[in-house]
Parts: sequence; C-alpha cells; structure tokens
Amino acid sequence: CLLNSRIDRPSPMALGEGAILPGYFGYERRCASPQKLLDLLSRWFGEMNPASLLTEAASVPAGAEGVVCLDAAEPSHDRSPKGALFAGMSLQHSRGHLVRAVIEGWAMSLRRDIESLRDSGVPVRRFTAIGHATREHRLLLQIAADVLGQRIALHEDTDAIARGAAVIG
Repeated sequence: CLLNSRIDRPSPMALGEGAILPGYFGYERRCASPQKLLDLLSRWFGEMNPASLLTEAASVPAGAEGVVCLDAAEPSHDRSPKGALFAGMSLQHSRGHLVRAVIEGWAMSLRRDIESLRDSGVPVRRFTAIGHATREHRLLLQIAADVLGQRIALHEDTDAIARGAAVIG
C-alpha cells in the first residue's frame, strides 16, 4: 500500500519526498498483498482457484464466527505472508471461516497502519485500490471498507501497478 501526502511526518512507513510522486511525501505499508495472501491460502488448501475460497468466505458472517487470524499480513523482508496463527476455532468452523479470518486480519492490520499514520499527523482521507486481486475479488475491498469504515474506490486503470512501477523506476 502506498500513500502520498503533502505532509511530512516521522513514521516507519515514510519513504521521503518525491519517493512516489514529485512534490509529495511518500509512505509505504510493508506487508503481504491481498494477492499473496490468496496465493498462500490456495497452497494451504490445495485449491487452485482463489475465487472459490472467497465464495466460501463470503458465506461466513463478519467476525468469522469467532475465528481470528494473527500475523498473516505482518511485514516480512520480502513482503510475503509469514504464516498465520488462528484462535477461536472449533469443529463447527470450515475453511471459509479461516479464509475470512485471514482477510479480516489483513484488513485490521491495514486499519492499524492507517491509524498510526493519522496519529502522527498524516491526513488519510480517501482510498483507491489497484491490482488484480481487488478487481477480481470484490470481497477483499468490501471487508477492507467495512473495517476502515470508509468507501474504497477501484481505480479504472487495469495497468496501474505496472504504470506506477514505471514512474517509480
């Protein structure tokens, strides 16, 4: 996750002025992306189609009926998921509960980082999602929007990530 701001504040996420766009101070959230989390879940469950996992997760109510996932989206040196620790599981829970808990854990870590930036004085006013996972799997956006309590726009440029990489160099 990248953030541009006209305000420079000390933060472990700070990249510096012009790091992303000229005239803005850049901030980066170093964590596993939703796509990497979906890839991890697919490997865990031997499921080649992440969409089917998300369909199962969509049938589980918010809060995953008490299942909580910790650490799935925590930063690592290569931004890959490190693994996960689940709590609150019982025999009534399915893999849909685990998938939902991982996604909710990712969204909660996103909220924690956004709140940290806001607490340091960096205004975070709007969100725009880019990338294949958010475009193809709307449940990811919905859960993040619910946890953030804010609408998330979906960027219309399907090549935004590649374009951004070209701009950054």
